[in-house]
Amino acid sequence: MRSITAQIWKAKDGWRWHMKRSGRIIAESGEGYKRPSGARKTLEHIINAIQAGAIKILPVVAAALLLLPGCATTGQPKPDPVAITITAIDTVVPIGVEYAAQQDPNCVPYLRAAVQVLNAAAANGNYRPVELLAALDASSTHELATPIARAAVMAGIGLYQGLLQAQVISNTQAVAIINALAGAIQSGIPPLAPSKAKRA
Repeated sequence: MRSITAQIWKAKDGWRWHMKRSGRIIAESGEGYKRPSGARKTLEHIINAIQAGAIKILPVVAAALLLLPGCATTGQPKPDPVAITITAIDTVVPIGVEYAAQQDPNCVPYLRAAVQVLNAAAANGNYRPVELLAALDASSTHELATPIARAAVMAGIGLYQGLLQAQVISNTQAVAIINALAGAIQSGIPPLAPSKAKRA
């Protein structure tokens, strides 16, 4: 596999990042971040997903990140970043979850627990990404998390964190995003196989 390089730089609209392979840009931030740490954290989440073995879902994550800012050239008002983040989560996470479950069905209890942890966090006011990650790590099924399953969940948390780095959101918006992430994970989990009825 060819080496991938990453770069963060100051642009007119803030701090931006991109990733290159063989001199070609393969992913980039769609807009500037207020702080270099925001750009760096988003980039680190993507790099961690690559290192965790989630390379097959990286193009989907990158495409979702490119959707976040909308298109500035159309003259249309910029779309709501919260709605775009939810759309990106709804697009990216179920694919990653489904792929993780296909690769190793033993990770499904971890994914189901992640849904419960996120629902509880939304209900209890634990909105910060670091709190979400700590709750996931404290889950009794944490040891069942495969690198790909963890990367699928992290893709959604990374999109949420990227939004938080770019702007302040209300608690209501945070709850909507966390609930969307829980729903996206749930929708990617394969349904339970129906029990076979015993014949008398």
